[in-house]
Amino acid sequence: MEQTHYKKYFDAYLDGVLLSTINKLNGEENPAQPRYRFKTMLSPQFSMDGKWKSVINNYQHVKADIVSYNSPLPLKSRPSLEVASGKIPKSGMRKKIEEDELTALQDMEGLGLAEEVKSVLFGDTVSCIYGMYENLEYLHLLGLSSGIALVTEENNVGTATRLNFGYLEENKFGVAFDWNNPVTSKPLDDIEKMVDKSEGAIRILMMDRPTANKLRNSYQVRRDVAASSGAVVIDASVARRPSVAELNDFLTTEYN
Repeated sequence: MEQTHYKKYFDAYLDGVLLSTINKLNGEENPAQPRYRFKTMLSPQFSMDGKWKSVINNYQHVKADIVSYNSPLPLKSRPSLEVASGKIPKSGMRKKIEEDELTALQDMEGLGLAEEVKSVLFGDTVSCIYGMYENLEYLHLLGLSSGIALVTEENNVGTATRLNFGYLEENKFGVAFDWNNPVTSKPLDDIEKMVDKSEGAIRILMMDRPTANKLRNSYQVRRDVAASSGAVVIDASVARRPSVAELNDFLTTEYN
């Protein structure tokens, strides 16, 4: 295989481009950079053998015992433990520079436009790094929402990669009516089911903006938010759609 014509650029700048890009992504939260939830919600673990292992603890807090002096404490049972494990799949991204782009690079190099050459050569490098972070974020949010992060077979050689978050069936909640229909949807009823099951322990409710907009469009939400401010709502269809701030205030008041 012939050596790349641009080896001098890769030798001089590739390590710096990689380090700079990763430092930007892993540094403190910056409005100019994408916000990746997997970085703040997950704890990194390093693997030397390309495998992962996790201990699943089916644990609930129980009350302690109070006994008099010189009396033994009753023995409590330990929570059940399971061990999940698997091989860490490969993650990557490929791009190529077409022949006409290579010709343009040679022309720019001939004109002494070194910075422009570097921009084209390493633009794909930066894009590929961001692409892997985007995929990790997608898998994290998919698993967080549904309980399973799945890489389909179409992206693999006959194998689907599946990571089960281990959600208990009794902690999975559907919706009574599709939120896409603002007339029939009952999102507050759906939220109420989760709050009741958790006995009021829910503190954070996460959803993306399109889902939040469906919530705001719902006639049930329009009516109840308007009523919470003292308005008398006879026809929910004419009630104003609440702002995100109004919705947050309402949910905080209703469900803490």
